[in-house]
Amino acid sequence: MTERTASSTERLYERDSHLFTFTATVTEVLPEGDGYAVILDRTAFFPTGGGQPCDTGTLGTAEVKEVLLRQGGLLHLTNRPLTVGETVVGRVDEALRRRRMANHTGEHLLSSVLFERYRLNNVGFHMGKNDVTCDFDGVLDDEALNEVEAEINRLIRENHPVRPVFPTPEELSTRVYRSKLDLTENVRLVEIGENGRIDCCACCAPHVKETGEIGVLVILEREHYKGGLRLHLLCGEDACRRIASDLAALRRLS
Repeated sequence: MTERTASSTERLYERDSHLFTFTATVTEVLPEGDGYAVILDRTAFFPTGGGQPCDTGTLGTAEVKEVLLRQGGLLHLTNRPLTVGETVVGRVDEALRRRRMANHTGEHLLSSVLFERYRLNNVGFHMGKNDVTCDFDGVLDDEALNEVEAEINRLIRENHPVRPVFPTPEELSTRVYRSKLDLTENVRLVEIGENGRIDCCACCAPHVKETGEIGVLVILEREHYKGGLRLHLLCGEDACRRIASDLAALRRLS
């Protein structure tokens, strides 16, 4: 794949996380395993990265099974080929995207509150099949975590705005934001609250547009991990399903 191809896909999800249907032109189709790697001129599909799995959905009549960044290029892995030059309608799995956005924005709130209250840094994030795990460079007890959870859910109910911003290198040098990497250019920040009053973090992923979309955040479990703290959590619909499942199990046991 050439560098020209790698830089040619407009990433629509970076500016509009609620864009679930879009049109695009197929610019390249490559064989990939038992399927095909499709490259578009523009896409709303988020690729696997930053601890978050990719979107799935369809491109025309083709199923999008995975979306990857490879050598800087954005590949849609499909079960059937498309034709170079054709215009296709892309449809992102909306329910899955909304669930993941709720969990990811909830993680941003958790990381922000833990930093502001206790100066704990988020040093690891993974969105798994059953829960979200976050690693922090310090340890807290259950009482402190209960207070953190309550504060986060208050912020969720207050329905603060969430928006991406794209500062210039000069603007970035004046900003205070969370990041695991030392970034200098092409940085996308996600702000929670007016002008990032509640949180400002470098992030490539789609997020909700208002904290109320998160619904609820539940800390499921804590454990000591590499001298720090690992938290397991869920938000929104995923949290409600987990609570219902756990209550059903308790009723069966009783």
